[in-house]
Amino acid sequence: MTAFVVVAVVGGALCVLSVLFDGLLDALDLDLGGGFLSLTSVSAAAALFGLSGIVAVSGLGWGPGAAGALGAGVAVVTLLAAGLLVRSLRRSGPETSQTVLGARGRVTTPASAGRYGEVHLQLHGTTVKWTAVADGDLRRGDAVEVVELISPTAVRVRPLDAG
Repeated sequence: MTAFVVVAVVGGALCVLSVLFDGLLDALDLDLGGGFLSLTSVSAAAALFGLSGIVAVSGLGWGPGAAGALGAGVAVVTLLAAGLLVRSLRRSGPETSQTVLGARGRVTTPASAGRYGEVHLQLHGTTVKWTAVADGDLRRGDAVEVVELISPTAVRVRPLDAG
């Protein structure tokens, strides 16, 4: 039982740290197998291995061998699910000027002309928040259209006619 607790705590802590300090822990991120063996996925699998073992031993009354087998199965499923998710996210890729230009949305954080505010844009059927700048004032709720991709997180917009 103690081994399951230790694995759950260490795996959980590493998983939380890998998410909170994403860029800082890249040296520990193996990222082998196209996302199946990243630090986040391995630590999540370890945490769920430990938690499954704890539940099997204390909650179900199983022996350590059976609990370990259950934990191993849960860990493998976790690695597969995380790997498939990472592959899916990598395939979608970052937004490019071709996918952002012409996108429409609404101002959520107003800004004066030439200053940055925020807009919610409709991209690929979902709403995405972007930093935005315009030649004129951006007022909350104004309808806008993207005319330029300034950076991976910022766009230049123009107001849409109300009519």
